[in-house]
Amino acid sequence: METKKKYTGKINIIHKRYTIAFVYAGIRQYADFYENDNDNGILTRPTLSVNYGRDLKLPAFPEKCTINDVLTLIREHIDKRAVIDLINGMPADYYHNRELRELVDGFKIRLEKFKEEEIFLFFQKAIQPILKENKWFVSSSHIGMPVLAEQDENGEWDNISDKNKEFQLEYICYAFIQSIEPNAKFESKNQYSSSRADAFSYLIGYIPLTYLQENDLYYKNE
Repeated sequence: METKKKYTGKINIIHKRYTIAFVYAGIRQYADFYENDNDNGILTRPTLSVNYGRDLKLPAFPEKCTINDVLTLIREHIDKRAVIDLINGMPADYYHNRELRELVDGFKIRLEKFKEEEIFLFFQKAIQPILKENKWFVSSSHIGMPVLAEQDENGEWDNISDKNKEFQLEYICYAFIQSIEPNAKFESKNQYSSSRADAFSYLIGYIPLTYLQENDLYYKNE
C-alpha cells in the first residue's frame, strides 16, 4: 500500500534528494525521497512503489519519518541489503566526504573566479580603449542581447556604421574567449547572429553594468 499525506497547499522547497537502492524480483530498483533542510530531517510526503511488487505488502511510513526510518522499513520488508545510494545525485560516500567535496568544489570556484578576473582585465586593457577611441557604447537589443551602439552625425543612436572595425572587435572577443574556454558554445538568441557577436555578448555578461555606467560606456536604449 502506498502511503500519502494530505496536500495542504504548501509548496515544499526540496534541499536534499535521497536515492535508496534495493533489489526486488531479482532487479535492482531505486526510490527517491525528499527532505527540506528546515524540517529537521523529516521527509516530505515519502512514498514508495516497487516494480513487479503487485503481491508485495509495502511498508507504511510513519506520519513523520527520516531517511533512516525509511531505510530501516525497506530493509525489513523488501531487501535487507538496501542502501542509500545517492544524495542529490552524488554517491552517498562522496556527499558525506566534506574534505573531498571542498577540494573539488573549491577548484571550480577558484577557476571561475580566475576566469572572471581575466575577462574583466581583458575588457579593461583591450576592449575598453577601442570603445573609447571609436565613441562606441554597450547597449541592449530588443531581445536583451548586449550590442554596440553609436551616435550618427545627427546625434541619433544607431548600430555601428563601420562594419570592418566592428568585425575586428568581435573577432578579438571571440579569439580571447576561445583561448580561455576552448569548448565554449555560444547559444545565440538571434538566428542572424554570428559566433563572433555571441562571443562579444558572452564577454560583456561578465562586466558589471555599474562599471560600464561609471566609465561612460553604456547607453540605455529606451
